[in-house]
Amino acid sequence: MALSGTLPTSLMKELPNILGLNNPVTVQESPDRTNIFLKKLHKSKFGDTNEIYESIFKTECDDLKKDPYNYPVTMLFMPLYYISQAAAYLKHLFGDGDITTSCYAVLFSRQDKVVLNTTAEELQMEYPRIRLILTSSVAGMGFDPPSVMRIIHARPPRNLSQYLQDIGRAVEGDKTVLQFFITTKETLPKIFLEFKKT
Repeated sequence: MALSGTLPTSLMKELPNILGLNNPVTVQESPDRTNIFLKKLHKSKFGDTNEIYESIFKTECDDLKKDPYNYPVTMLFMPLYYISQAAAYLKHLFGDGDITTSCYAVLFSRQDKVVLNTTAEELQMEYPRIRLILTSSVAGMGFDPPSVMRIIHARPPRNLSQYLQDIGRAVEGDKTVLQFFITTKETLPKIFLEFKKT
């Protein structure tokens, strides 16, 4: 058996020969789902990227502040620079706190083990205290807590493989996935060029 979520069409044709398979059965599933929403955000050539990211994370942080108990448990994937800005904004909204009392968590590589473990344990609960998780790719494939209802990718994928990995987080279960593509009119992300090739 061979499994892949990111196999290019050309390699899919060659794979049976490479693996020495005779008369293989191919099961192919489309990543298109009704729970996945793509939103393209245009920025000017000279960049208002900060404003775009700020708009995304401030909307989520403000919604969390309004009603932390009913805010849907959400993983917000962003570049580390914007995670730090969002964390500072959350601290401004909620004041000082720590992982044992907070309704949000920040996950990144080299994060304190106590924060990582507490967040992972909390998200296994049916009604976790932690409702918003700011993260880079550290909480990626294989990290699928049952309490998470929404996944927001505020960083655009750089290629088709990354796109399929991001979207793959939504394939299991009823999670809502919102994928933002932040691009200029002059440059299309590589992902669209790769789609045309396959």
